[in-house]
Amino acid sequence: MGFDLPQYSTSGPAPDYSFKPACGERTLQRTPCSIRSTTETAFICKSGKTTVVLYNQEDNVKMPSYGREALVAGSLLFDSSDSICEVVFEA
Repeated sequence: MGFDLPQYSTSGPAPDYSFKPACGERTLQRTPCSIRSTTETAFICKSGKTTVVLYNQEDNVKMPSYGREALVAGSLLFDSSDSICEVVFEA
C-alpha cells in the first residue's frame, strides 16, 4: 500500500547563523552550559604522522564532545615538526 508525497517548492538558502541574536531578534530558549566533572580520560586520534589528543572526555567515546561554551583542551603531536610552517584551527 503506497501513498503519494506532497509537492514541495524549492526554498532559498538557509540564513546565516549566529549564536547572538541580531537587532530585533530574541532568544526563545537557551541550554545552559553543562558542568561536567573533569576526567582523566582523553580522546586520541592518530592519522599519518599527526596525533590529536583531546582531554576531559568520557571513556570509550567514538567522537569527542564538549558542552556549550566549554573550553576545548588538547594537544597536537607531530612525529616530526621539521617541515611544519603553520597550524590553523577551525571551529
